[in-house]
Amino acid sequence: MVDTRIASADATLGGGHLDRSYVDWASVIGGAVVATAIFTTLSVFGSAVGLSLTSATAGGGISAVTAAIAVGLWTAWIAVSSFVAGGYIAGRLRHRIAGATPHEVEMRDGLHGLISWALAGLLSGLILASAAGSLAGHGDSAATTVQNYEVSKLFRGEKTADDTAHADAKAVLASAVASKEIVPDDRTYLAQLVTSRTGVPAATATTRVDEAVASIKTALDKARRGAVVAAFLAAVALALGAAAAWWAGTEGGKHRDEGTLFSPFTKWG
Repeated sequence: MVDTRIASADATLGGGHLDRSYVDWASVIGGAVVATAIFTTLSVFGSAVGLSLTSATAGGGISAVTAAIAVGLWTAWIAVSSFVAGGYIAGRLRHRIAGATPHEVEMRDGLHGLISWALAGLLSGLILASAAGSLAGHGDSAATTVQNYEVSKLFRGEKTADDTAHADAKAVLASAVASKEIVPDDRTYLAQLVTSRTGVPAATATTRVDEAVASIKTALDKARRGAVVAAFLAAVALALGAAAAWWAGTEGGKHRDEGTLFSPFTKWG
């Protein structure tokens, strides 16, 4: 037996059109647009806050891992919030189809929320890619800053700066970090270069070289870990967003059938 209230809602909402597509694309697109707009707005706000926590100086600001966790948690929150809004709108605006059982109606409402999430996810993916790129850029920039700082430490005490010597040192350090170890010849050459420019003993120069390589490798490792953490949390955020959009779609459909009002927000006059 069909609930008279549901039957009435079918007639009122156009459910009597049996040739209507099971997917109400207008409601899906509407929910996806709203979800993307909310996601974009909150992402821009989060970027502004994030910039205030970073620093261009070595050791300044928050670490790459901390930044990644902060970005991931913020992304998870805005993903769930925006996809809930989009899924609810998709479910609430969806036209019912006559003759569907209550279970089928709930299933279709949830699927509309999920499709809205998928469409919004494609649009928001550009923002996520930009955020990931920004975080990776932040990590690379931090590593470059550390490298420049370590080169200046190598030649600390030299009377006149030699750009050629500094460039050679950067090249040797970059090669050492890329191969995860410094070859003996490069280590000896760099130590001799430091000694010739600063006058420090060979042992001290060698210690400076080893410390510089270790410091740069540590900075790069932190940047890589930060990028991995951020990518993982972004994936979790999208998965949570899918579940949230499904639930919100079913709630939107329920409120559509019940004629729920959110006074004073939706009741004027």
